[in-house]
Amino acid sequence: MASGTAAAQVIALLLTPVVTRLYGPAAFGQLGVFNSLVALLGPAAALTYPIAIVLPERQGDARQLARLSLLIAALVSLACGLLLLVFQPAIVRAFDLAQVAPYLFLLPFVLFTSAAQQVAQQWLIRERRFGAIARVNVAQSLFTHGSQAAAGLLQPVGAVLIWLASIGRLLHALLLGAAGRGGFLRAPLSGRPGAVTPMRVIARRYWDFPVLRAPEVLISAASVSVPVIMLSAFYGATVAGYFTLCQTILALPTRLIGNSVGAVFYPQIASDAAAGKPIFGAIRRASLGLVAVGIWPFLLVLAFGPFLFGLVMGSEWLTAGEYARWVALGAFLNLVNRPAAQAMPVIHAQGVHLLFSVAALIVRISALLGGYLLFGSALASVALYGAADLLFYLVRLLLILRLARRFDRARGARG
Repeated sequence: MASGTAAAQVIALLLTPVVTRLYGPAAFGQLGVFNSLVALLGPAAALTYPIAIVLPERQGDARQLARLSLLIAALVSLACGLLLLVFQPAIVRAFDLAQVAPYLFLLPFVLFTSAAQQVAQQWLIRERRFGAIARVNVAQSLFTHGSQAAAGLLQPVGAVLIWLASIGRLLHALLLGAAGRGGFLRAPLSGRPGAVTPMRVIARRYWDFPVLRAPEVLISAASVSVPVIMLSAFYGATVAGYFTLCQTILALPTRLIGNSVGAVFYPQIASDAAAGKPIFGAIRRASLGLVAVGIWPFLLVLAFGPFLFGLVMGSEWLTAGEYARWVALGAFLNLVNRPAAQAMPVIHAQGVHLLFSVAALIVRISALLGGYLLFGSALASVALYGAADLLFYLVRLLLILRLARRFDRARGARG
């Protein structure tokens, strides 16, 4: 899983300097705002039911969860399309989205394809086909970054980046579905009474995902997405472009290591909990392992951020390197948090996580707003945001570890 993801990120690392030299910060700012809208609305698309696909013991129940997820995603995407059709001018004015207004019609399409991608990926995780996920990640990365570089030679504008990102999401969903041979779409076995659990029963059984997990994921997505939208509204598309590239580069270690660890860790820790094994030690070991492996790129950014961004991405991206210095430690703790975050559904702490994420979102928005109102400086806003990010991930990690230990003690787990 990690080696395949590494190959995908190597492709991104090799082609990103080419793309940044073809497209300016303003074009990246447009892409950043559009992707932020997708990330902000994405959790509502299937109400996080896809995350539950790995949990049922019976394949038929998992298939029903997949169908339920796709049905909800279709309805949400249709509702989004109707809202844009009627209220798009008012929405653009209210949220200062003029720079991406011509591309908002793509949102319903992207929301559904993103939900389908989640369903297909969670099915492959359930089947423990991590190699297939890795191969698809490589193909999708090659298409996305390769097409951006090729198209940038002809038309280096934000519209091209937005269109290619949307097509890339569709390709990702199709490739994952093909890798799983559409297993989640096959008819559940119905040879004996009760073999097929009705969809409404499945929806009630996993009620905590739409009621507790979906709001938490939505708020977490807002914590990442809202800063780009706010920076664009406060300081313009160029500043949003700097911050978008900063976030993209700092997220590479999390995508390379953290997501791979999380994808493997989630079904394993769910299995351990079901077997009565302790999970606190597993979370702690995985977190400490990520500290040892993942700290080095962030230390480089802290020490040489502007120089590295200017050298690799081009001289016009020096400011992005300065931003990266201020948010590097928060991004590092986000990486370390991956195993702990994956454990939340297992230890039944999604309600606690929801309340904590609400507080974190308020602190992050306040930090950005404070930088704008008190200093009128984009760098001050980013610095305050980085400090809030660092505090959030540190406290969250400690909180989840404490809850995991309490969970083990309550069950009398031994091991």
